[in-house]
Amino acid sequence: EGYSREEMFEKKLLMFLPFYILRFEKKLPTGRVKDKKRLQEFLDEFEKIREGMEISPECKDPECYVKLVELIIKVSDHVCGTKQKVKKEVREVMGGKVLTLQSDKIKEQGRQEGRQEGEGLLAKLMNKLLSIGKNEDALKVTTDVKYRKKLYAQYGIK
Repeated sequence: EGYSREEMFEKKLLMFLPFYILRFEKKLPTGRVKDKKRLQEFLDEFEKIREGMEISPECKDPECYVKLVELIIKVSDHVCGTKQKVKKEVREVMGGKVLTLQSDKIKEQGRQEGRQEGEGLLAKLMNKLLSIGKNEDALKVTTDVKYRKKLYAQYGIK
């Protein structure tokens, strides 16, 4: 309870971040229009926690990052109780960025490069087959992966 958010990051006590939220339980915003300033301050805390986690070396492992976010959301759900609007806002601040982790971006880039490379190889093979008059083989490679791989090897297409 004595540690600030900044100290938790400095001292690498990230597992205590979910419990940092508990200190807001008594002064929790209601989510009503008149309480907008308190709600924004509350959400700003979550934003700062998420931003800190995104740059923290301890959270570079995507699994660690996701589990920590899940714990923070679980504790905040408890703290927020029946305040559904507040819960929803917290989830958006914490959970909205999980889908855009750097590791996910790298995986998607790899998939795209793989697709492009595969399409390029298939185009080369199709051109080769059509140029030597093997139209039936050209048709078959579009549906038969094993046959396609065999022909890649046969014609030295890499």
